[in-house]
Amino acid sequence: MKHLKIAIGVTRGVIRLHGGNVKGGDIRSGSILLDGNWNAKISNIDGYVDLEKQNPDHYNIHLDVYSLGVILVEMLYGRLAWAEGCKDYSQSLAYLVDAHYYVHKNFDDMIFDGIKDQTDPQSLAIYQATAIECLQGNLTNYPSRYKVIRVLKQALMIQEDFEAWEPKLPINYKEIIPEYFGRNKEELYYQLHEGILFQDGINLRNPLNFFSIGDNGEGNEIISARKFSYKNPSLHKFRPVKGSRFSKVSKIFDSSNLNVHIKIRTLFLRPSANYKVYLIFRFSSSRKSHAKPMYVNLKYKMGNESLCAYFTTWREDGWMMIELFEFLCHKKDTDFEVLLESFSRSYCGRRSVYIEGIRFQEIRNASLNIFFVLRF
Repeated sequence: MKHLKIAIGVTRGVIRLHGGNVKGGDIRSGSILLDGNWNAKISNIDGYVDLEKQNPDHYNIHLDVYSLGVILVEMLYGRLAWAEGCKDYSQSLAYLVDAHYYVHKNFDDMIFDGIKDQTDPQSLAIYQATAIECLQGNLTNYPSRYKVIRVLKQALMIQEDFEAWEPKLPINYKEIIPEYFGRNKEELYYQLHEGILFQDGINLRNPLNFFSIGDNGEGNEIISARKFSYKNPSLHKFRPVKGSRFSKVSKIFDSSNLNVHIKIRTLFLRPSANYKVYLIFRFSSSRKSHAKPMYVNLKYKMGNESLCAYFTTWREDGWMMIELFEFLCHKKDTDFEVLLESFSRSYCGRRSVYIEGIRFQEIRNASLNIFFVLRF
């Protein structure tokens, strides 16, 4: 952001020089001073000239625009246009950048260490294109100084959005939403905060995966119960339920006899992250209560091991969540398998239960006492 603000300040200075009828053509990085607020001021002007395009009779706006392009690439590359040992124009920074851009259409691999990782790709592309346009202009065809300010302001606006909101996005958001490029990061954050339904090719009108993020960018993936297998088909139906993320959930008529086989593969988990796995459900006649957890005693199996989860918590949307286990993720597409057997008949009776799906919730800064290694 400081680079962009300095570049905009220098361009404004060029405009003011011409407005004051000051002879141009001699602006260089050494003549740019920065005050305590990083505002750019043009001082001793004794600068760059395009040796191939120089015309002694025309020290004009074009040469200042060319000098501006040189300053832009100097800031991005981290070296002077005429470095120590540079013998002629073919070794100058402007020539090297121009030649590299002609072949590769960018000069990303020439950028000095660190700056690329801190820059939004779209902002960087705009900055590069502006610098090249300034370098490649001629006496009759060069970019307007006002255009340079306009596009650099656009790059700055994108970079400000990037620096404010990029840290709040999940690290793997570019994989989750491949078409992210060019999107407003603030808008993307709130869209992911609300959650996005994904289609997996089974039924385009009935997405079976849901992804959302928490306040700190932690990822949450929910896989629909429609991807589970039911050993008692006559005892369950798929029903639309108000408040569910999915168009239909599974209704099992006897909660004490579930027999639900869950064998699924995740899509959006972040490697090396810790996750808690929850079953999302609710009983047909339960009244929402946040006062205390509800005892349900869910019996289930993972491999040959029989397990129990005893207490469920209520969510704001009226659904219940019960934790099955915690694990350290090794890759985003992790296989997960469990058999849901029953809820306690003595506490839950034989009433119907709605199952929405399985939730994988990322845990930030958590130390896990027990790790489960999932089959890959």
